[in-house]
Amino acid sequence: ELLSMSGVPCGHEEVFTPFGLQRGADLVGDASWHAVPFVVDLGVPAIHLVRRPLDVVNSFLAIGFFRPWSEQRVRPRPARRFADQYFRTTGDEVRDSVRWCVEWNHWCERVSFTRVKVDDIDALLAAADRAAPGVRDAGRAALAPSPTTNSHLEQHYRVDDPQRVTLADLPDDATTAALLDLTARYGFD
Repeated sequence: ELLSMSGVPCGHEEVFTPFGLQRGADLVGDASWHAVPFVVDLGVPAIHLVRRPLDVVNSFLAIGFFRPWSEQRVRPRPARRFADQYFRTTGDEVRDSVRWCVEWNHWCERVSFTRVKVDDIDALLAAADRAAPGVRDAGRAALAPSPTTNSHLEQHYRVDDPQRVTLADLPDDATTAALLDLTARYGFD
């Protein structure tokens, strides 16, 4: 929404979808984790938006994203089917969530030109300005009426169990060490 308000028409999972690349959308950008397998071949610039890795793990756990297929309470989600094309699950929901967070972020690092914390609006505008000059000023003007846009004050969703695991709950292994490394490198506590 911020990029669209700044003059860069951007969708959310409209071009890069769980069903693959959808051509024909009249957009310049698309905010989508599904883009990762495609950006290099398409030669498009990518900004790697990050959030605290443990929050990512807990989000996956809260929605049951890596719950074994046999234990899914709803019809299998297209996003999970997409993920299964690039990631082999083990059946251990916690380990799979941690490993996904680490492996997918490493892949994002390889295909993006910069990394930005999802709540750092100034850094996002600066990065977008590198790809489409003029975005920074337009974005700041668009945000002026609503300085809390993209903040935790305006979350429109709730998760029943938002903190299922802590770092102390994770196995003492290389994957958890890699998660801790991501956390530090991305500048999170």
